[in-house]
Amino acid sequence: MAMIISVCLNDAEYAAFLEGFKNSAYRHKSEYVRKLVLGKPVKMWYRNRSMDELVEMGVGLRKDLRRVLAGEAIDPNSKQELSNRLVVIEEQLIKLVKICGLAYTQKKMC
Repeated sequence: MAMIISVCLNDAEYAAFLEGFKNSAYRHKSEYVRKLVLGKPVKMWYRNRSMDELVEMGVGLRKDLRRVLAGEAIDPNSKQELSNRLVVIEEQLIKLVKICGLAYTQKKMC
């Protein structure tokens, strides 16, 4: 038999609860709150900012490369911007590899 428990939260507490729920691996608030109430471990998602930035840059670069492959002329400013993006992507990849604890060499990433 299931029992229902009601809890009153003020605005700040509810906002904190929702923030925790959004970062959790649970689809339903009831799953999340049940784990909290019973003192069980809560599965949380962790977003890697470096990975997010890399994906964002990769999407933009892909669009630009598709334009180049489609035969559209590329002006010197766009060419320089593309070159700068490649440098930033390489820096982000190196940062990501270091965060993940992987060895990086100039020839390849392991």
